[in-house]
Amino acid sequence: MDAPTNAPPPPPSPLPPLPPNAPPPAPIPAVAAVKRTGHSCIVMFVVFAITALSFGAKPMTQIVRANFNSVNFNLGSCLGVIGGILALVFLPVRLKAILKTKKAYMVLGLIGSIGLIAHLAVVAIGYLPGDGATPAAGVPRTVGAGGRRPLGWMGKEQWTINGRTYPIEATYHLPMNGALQYTIEYPHRFNAADWPMDDTGALAVVWPVIRHAYEQQLYQRVPVTKFGSSRSGPASIGVALFERTRGYRISLTMEQIKQRIQDEGE
Repeated sequence: MDAPTNAPPPPPSPLPPLPPNAPPPAPIPAVAAVKRTGHSCIVMFVVFAITALSFGAKPMTQIVRANFNSVNFNLGSCLGVIGGILALVFLPVRLKAILKTKKAYMVLGLIGSIGLIAHLAVVAIGYLPGDGATPAAGVPRTVGAGGRRPLGWMGKEQWTINGRTYPIEATYHLPMNGALQYTIEYPHRFNAADWPMDDTGALAVVWPVIRHAYEQQLYQRVPVTKFGSSRSGPASIGVALFERTRGYRISLTMEQIKQRIQDEGE
C-alpha cells in the first residue's frame, strides 16, 4: 500500500556539534557594547569612591615653611580630576548604553560619573583667583581690600607654623594712608565666644600668622612699586579674618610687631 500523500515532512537534521576546542560564538555587537559600559560604570564608581575622601581638594597646594617653599600633591584629588575629565566624555557619549545596563551598574555609573564631574567643577572654581575676578577691571575679589585695588596679589596657600597648618586665602599689598600694608586673608570660623570680636580677641587669633609673615619676610616675595616711584616695602601687616557673612580686620605696624616679638622674648 502506498504511503499517504499528506504525511508530514521529515524533521530537519540537527546541526553538527561544535568541536571541543572551538571558541564560543561572538556576542551581538550591541550586547557587547552594553556589557563593556557596565564594566566602565563600576570603574567610574570605584574612582569616585577613592576620590570622595579628597572631594573638592586642590590637587596641588603651595606649602610655605620656615626655610623653603614646596608643592603638596593630593593624589586622591589628582585621580578625581583625571576621572572627572573622562566622565565628561563618558557620560554623554555612553548614556544610552548606561541606561540599558543592569540597574545596579546603571546606578553606580551615574553616581560615579556625576560625582567625578562635580569634583572637577569644585576644583576648577577653587583655582579662580580670589574666587573670581571683577568683570570691569580684572581685579581679584578680596574680603580685606575695602574697595582698594590690591597690588602683588597671590592666591591660596598653606602656611605651616609650629607644626600647625594655616589656610591662607590670599595675600597682597594695599595702599593705606600713603603707605603700603601687607594684607593676609585668613578664613576663620567664629564661635559664640568670639563674637562680638575686638582687637584683643582678633590679635590672639592672628598673631602667629603676622609673626610668621614678619620673620620669614613673606611681604617681600612680590616687589611692589608704589605711586610710580621706586620699590618700597610695607609699613604694616594686616590680617582680614572672615567667614561667609562676617569678618574682622586688624593690623600692626612693623615697629609694633618688632616690639611685641621682643616683649615675648623677655
